[in-house]
Amino acid sequence: VSTQSTGELQFNEGDIIKKLGDTMSDGFFKGELNGTTGLVPSNFVQLLLDQTDSGGSYELSGTFPRNFVALFDYNPLEQSPNDNPETELSFHEGDLITVTGPMDEDRNYPVSQAI
Repeated sequence: VSTQSTGELQFNEGDIIKKLGDTMSDGFFKGELNGTTGLVPSNFVQLLLDQTDSGGSYELSGTFPRNFVALFDYNPLEQSPNDNPETELSFHEGDLITVTGPMDEDRNYPVSQAI
């Protein structure tokens, strides 16, 4: 049975799929990849970022390191409202960013970046 007839999203190892909504009781969730949407079996993928509403709080809990994928380009020298943008990480859409520890007293996370 082809994945198109079952409504499943075709993807390859290493693809980054955007999760759209909650996981259903059958273990599938709706996902988007390269502008195409379809069903994704949750037991075939690894969650990089929980995209549920955090209520405005961005503090991470749990174990580290944790991986995130940049959803947009960010140049702190041009876009940051802070007084010391040179201390911030710049990144491009699709970059993999690893948070290596909890938030510090200045509300920043220690990170490493792999492009």
